[in-house]
Amino acid sequence: MSLVGPQLPPTQLIPPPTVINDENKVYSIAAACIFLGILASLFALTRLVGRIWCRNFGLDDYAAAVALAFYIGWTIFAGYINLNAGVGKPLWETTVGEWSLFWRSALIATFLYPSVSGTIRISTVLFYQRVFAVGRAMKIALHVLLALQVVFIIVFTVTPGFICQPISAINDPFTVLVQCDFKFFSINQTCVYLVSILLDLLLVIVPVMIVSKLHMDNKRRRALAFVFLFGLGATIASIYKLAMHLKEWVQPTQAGPEWLKYAMSLYIPTQFTDYGTTFWIPCQVEPALAIIGISLPALRQLYLQIRGTNQTTTTVRGSSAGNSKSGATVGSKRAVGSSSHPAAAYPRADGSYVELRPYQSNTSAPRTSQNMDAADAAQRRSYV
Repeated sequence: MSLVGPQLPPTQLIPPPTVINDENKVYSIAAACIFLGILASLFALTRLVGRIWCRNFGLDDYAAAVALAFYIGWTIFAGYINLNAGVGKPLWETTVGEWSLFWRSALIATFLYPSVSGTIRISTVLFYQRVFAVGRAMKIALHVLLALQVVFIIVFTVTPGFICQPISAINDPFTVLVQCDFKFFSINQTCVYLVSILLDLLLVIVPVMIVSKLHMDNKRRRALAFVFLFGLGATIASIYKLAMHLKEWVQPTQAGPEWLKYAMSLYIPTQFTDYGTTFWIPCQVEPALAIIGISLPALRQLYLQIRGTNQTTTTVRGSSAGNSKSGATVGSKRAVGSSSHPAAAYPRADGSYVELRPYQSNTSAPRTSQNMDAADAAQRRSYV
């Protein structure tokens, strides 16, 4: 921690204010946290509703619902703290009550962040299992990656409990530096951010390696690359957060000579001068990008489902009108299916039809495990 000694005798230092004054407070940090939280939550909720509507709700969606609950709680917490804990205004205008809330929020965030970050990654790994888990080696790799997320959550949810002894000491801004080990706090946060970055990188690298080996058109490759960019953006936000954390502990922000006139300069480190931009913003951007990125494939599936339903409805109505006049044709396209040749049809975008014939077994190509794996892989690719 960096405490700069006062230039005045302690008896001449200005006591902290007793009335909350937000005249010079900047609300952009709170507004940004709330906006990102609402935006990412809308993407996630649409994804979950779409999966239900498509009757395609899977294990990854249950995990996504848990992750969304954690993220909504994190967003509410971030908005409340940035509005009520003195974040975004000069240090000397912060009351003792606001400093007490600030310290409590720092410890609570340390407990809560691993669960927010880890549950989002668990949802991502389960989605990869749903789409990419073809072959024994890939299944094992994804199971290991899933286990790492669980270990991450457990370990880094327990370690913050050793920062303050007793833990209630975090409530008193005058004794917090004595009762709490902020060197351990800094090391713990560094480890959390570093491990989080490594796990994020794995979640970006694994699907890229798989997709690079698939045979698909350039349009679908570009769509997948766009999805992976969100994961990469979350990783970049994590790297920025780690860099800011290390910078503030090695070369902390200087509060200026005005701060040294106040008694609270004896108790409050200058690392927390820009805590809104060095902690809260990257901690909100990272999960928001991850949630949006992992929601996009399901939103694409929902869009295709709705578009297909609309085309089917339009074609059926057009067929009824056409059949009342010409009997067997719709425009210039042949209408499949009749009383003598019953068949199902799926409309293309151009108005033509794909005839769906009943399955006929092929004795020359038995359903071996290889054929079943290939069919399973084709089904998995349809999700992306």
